Amino acid sequence: MNAEKHCTYNSLIRQEEWRNAKTHYIRIGKIGNIARMLNPKNRSGPVACSSYPTKPGEPSKKARNDEERVEASILTHKAGMSNLPGKKNCHFIDIIEDSVGPNGVNINTEKVFDDAAQWNFLEDMLKNKVDEEMVERISFAHKKTPNII
Repeated sequence: MNAEKHCTYNSLIRQEEWRNAKTHYIRIGKIGNIARMLNPKNRSGPVACSSYPTKPGEPSKKARNDEERVEASILTHKAGMSNLPGKKNCHFIDIIEDSVGPNGVNINTEKVFDDAAQWNFLEDMLKNKVDEEMVERISFAHKKTPNII
């Protein structure tokens, strides 16, 4: 009961502030501000990606509305979070195993992201699988990650 009164009281305050703002803008002659209050611009929700992931060499497809932006975000997330076709997702981390199974990792930050590492990453060279911008981003991430560790 108390919460309902509180919500009602807050909504009454907001309504009163909105009416007072309209009255103030009318008095000072700012009609544009009233128009923006009555007809606000549509806002799009937060999304992780505003374009669809595409194959190398193809132009990226832009998402035009909220539904397409959500779909593009989901597709981008799935592509980034799914297992890569290669043997290793991170070339400078080796999994340590014993008779029971994996029990830790061995981190070697001195490894270089070279052609062999690219082959283990995607079972092909990066330039054949993704566009040049993505090659640079992946290489940059592999250069910076050892510094973070």
